[in-house]
Amino acid sequence: MSVETMSFLVVTVALLPLTGVTCAVMPWIQRAGECFAVTVPVSAQSDPRIRGYKMRYTVVMAVLTAAMTVLVAGLAAVGVEGPMMIVFIVSLFVLLGVSFGLMLFYRSKVIALKRESGWQAESDLRATVIAEKDVPGPVALGWEALNIPVILATLAVGIMLYPVMPDKVPMHMDLVGNVNSWTDKSMGVVLFPVLVQVIVLASMAFSHWGIIRSKGATSADAPVSTAYAYGLFAHAQSVLLVALGVLLNVAMICIPLSFANVMTMAQASLVVVLVAVVEVVASIVVSLVYGQAGSRVIARVSDDGSMPTDDDAHWVAGVFYVNRDDPSLFLPERFGVGWTVNLGRPAVWAIMAAFVAVMVVFVVLSVVMVG
Repeated sequence: MSVETMSFLVVTVALLPLTGVTCAVMPWIQRAGECFAVTVPVSAQSDPRIRGYKMRYTVVMAVLTAAMTVLVAGLAAVGVEGPMMIVFIVSLFVLLGVSFGLMLFYRSKVIALKRESGWQAESDLRATVIAEKDVPGPVALGWEALNIPVILATLAVGIMLYPVMPDKVPMHMDLVGNVNSWTDKSMGVVLFPVLVQVIVLASMAFSHWGIIRSKGATSADAPVSTAYAYGLFAHAQSVLLVALGVLLNVAMICIPLSFANVMTMAQASLVVVLVAVVEVVASIVVSLVYGQAGSRVIARVSDDGSMPTDDDAHWVAGVFYVNRDDPSLFLPERFGVGWTVNLGRPAVWAIMAAFVAVMVVFVVLSVVMVG
């Protein structure tokens, strides 16, 4: 087994604990007025029952992550390709599924505790900050244009190397680095990585636009500080989004290089997986530094047991927001780091339909171009 292949396996396996860590810390980086996707007073975060729920969630996720990492690492060490990749993929889904299941379980606990403790909003206070120039925010959408030179460079590399590419170009390898699938050389094959880059650019640009258009996370009892914290969070996430998109598209240049045997497929795969690990680590760091919607930027905004507003009724299973009276298309998630959509708006369903259509076109074009 080559050094590149061994490194590829190590880096791939590392994605599992990184995913598990992300899930395990989730309850601790949410906004102070929320717990397991339930609106609670900020002071409730000091309740030993609330802390116990969060701690038990974290312990279960940590133990499960450790067990699955050991299992996948063991399969990788003995070079069992098929079972290793199957277990790896299944493990990722299990981690995400258990995380969601535990969230729902402890959400029901918090809802019961909320009723028992009489935590309720006596009004529906909301706030916004008018002085937008004094509040940080996401970087301009134009920064996504940094991807264009990268895409053009990939196209140029593919065209220049096309004459020296073999009649059969590598498309797949096993875990020990042996290529076991080829396809005929064609301009479609050369253009395939460019198509992937265009999809990446479109996805990142849409996500970036969503951040810009999102409803902020401003608390009525501390509008200025929470607006400032959310602005810092949105700025950091938008910068991260631009950087990760460009980095991923730069990695795509390795694909035409591997077609022309300038680098092996194992080396190209290692670069792509390394980029994936870097992106996951960077996302974790930003999440831990800022917290969801900037929750870790500021100290507690209130400690009097009050709740300025309570919109639990609009959150289905704590993660799906449905509010026909809210004009916002995008808003911060309740259990996670980032943003979600308002399923109560028809425009959101149109956007989702367009996304599905784009993915179908991408799959069809991929089949036609690569064969």
